[in-house]
Amino acid sequence: MMSRPAAMSDLAIVSTGSIYSSIAASKILESGGNVADASIVSSLVLSVVQNNLCGLGGDLFALIRMKGRVIDLNASGRSSRNISINEYSKRNLDKIPNYGEMAAITVPGYISGIDFIHRNYASMDILDLVKPARDLAENGFVVSHNYSDSINVSEKYLGSYTNWRNIFMPSGNLPAPGSVFKQKDLGNLLSMIMEDGFESFYNGYVADLILKGLEGTDVPMDSHDLASHKIIRSEASSVTYGDYRIYATKPNSQAITSLIWLNILNEQNSGAGKDIKTKELVESGLAAYEARRNIIGDPERFSFDNYYLGNEYARSLMDRNTSTGVDNTEDVGDTTYFCVADTEGDALSIIQSNYMGFGSGIIPARTGFVLQNRGCYFTLDPSHHNCLEPEKRTFHTIGTILGEKDKEFALELGCMGGDIQPQVHIQLLNGMLNRGEDPQTAIDRPRWAFPGTIYHRPSTLLVEEGLTDGSQDINVSGLTLLTRKGKSSEFGHAQAISTTKYGTLMGGADPRGDGIALPLLKRNELH
Repeated sequence: MMSRPAAMSDLAIVSTGSIYSSIAASKILESGGNVADASIVSSLVLSVVQNNLCGLGGDLFALIRMKGRVIDLNASGRSSRNISINEYSKRNLDKIPNYGEMAAITVPGYISGIDFIHRNYASMDILDLVKPARDLAENGFVVSHNYSDSINVSEKYLGSYTNWRNIFMPSGNLPAPGSVFKQKDLGNLLSMIMEDGFESFYNGYVADLILKGLEGTDVPMDSHDLASHKIIRSEASSVTYGDYRIYATKPNSQAITSLIWLNILNEQNSGAGKDIKTKELVESGLAAYEARRNIIGDPERFSFDNYYLGNEYARSLMDRNTSTGVDNTEDVGDTTYFCVADTEGDALSIIQSNYMGFGSGIIPARTGFVLQNRGCYFTLDPSHHNCLEPEKRTFHTIGTILGEKDKEFALELGCMGGDIQPQVHIQLLNGMLNRGEDPQTAIDRPRWAFPGTIYHRPSTLLVEEGLTDGSQDINVSGLTLLTRKGKSSEFGHAQAISTTKYGTLMGGADPRGDGIALPLLKRNELH
């Protein structure tokens, strides 16, 4: 049974992880804005109402389909030029801390991605697009149970950081569900961006404010790091799966794992149209994750060969030893994904993240946003391709999916969930393409996951209650089966949109989170 009705529209749909974000984006569409305008508004609102998951101090990846062309946008930041393995050795650290100043070592790429979308695809002025987020920061929003719980959980890790505690634990109190939460500093910063433009975040008044707010800390980022930041824009990578062309964000995003996985399924004669059982999906996934461990890194230092998206490589993975091991089940799935599409075929599939909840916990004074801790995914092992070096992008757990059929837009989907994201991608694609499910039905289905970073081989297969019902065998050699009761964030929060044979759209959002998909019911002319 569906947790809620699927959203349906003959105009456009927006599906995000927050009702505030979905409503704000829907209003922009209704006023005559395009899907790029709606995406910018949605993204910025999420950076206010879900800044436990994402924010101005994080990174962004996107697949952008406008006028029939699919573009890959990589707005992830590089490590500071002032950081190296030696800086941790001097502190007798054998790994990068998850939190604190020495975790805040990568440039926030998020705003550069929003700037790119605005410059190239938006139809509305920056003032109109930033205002909904600014107003929510200044005037406040009503706290959800999930947001309150996230602050409560994070307090034990981040409560010692004064700026974080002053903002998220005002007067020492946890913002309770139903209370109104205001963020004055963040509102002021968004007002500055409205006046000075997105570029001022990297080279302007906002950049100056950020760096001044970091004075007296050990955060290594400097003006050169900010000013030299750049996005990577390219044609999107894809593979054929049945009648579909499936696109995924490129490395350093891990989403390319999903394409490799689809090729393995093709080689196993488990292509589109066949409902693939859990055991077969997991076993093929273990092979795809062997590739993931070894071939994804900074695209400017560790090139990704298109051979990896071919059938020969898929066959080679099927013959490899996909031994299991000891996994890392640490919950690092704090991210948010959203998507917007219209019936003209324009669509944006976007994911943004602080990495772990509230990132590093470090907030530059008077800015109101948390610097991400994405850099703690680097290893200090100099022999590993994902080792820390100055001005380097780390392996990234976030990524998105978009699909076409007969060269027309067909679907887009994604989820939060850290290292398990490709696993959710494949489960949703299996539901939507092989079972013919609408997005909401596919999202609602019980999920499975085998956790583990690129430095670990998985040893556990987690399954949601309900997946074990029935006759299908889900026991996989080497993986210990553990069942979770109810629906859990361990299995990601997903959103998705797809087309129907009638030329309309259907959308879904995950009941595991606060998301909602909303249809556009009417469109006014933009004045």
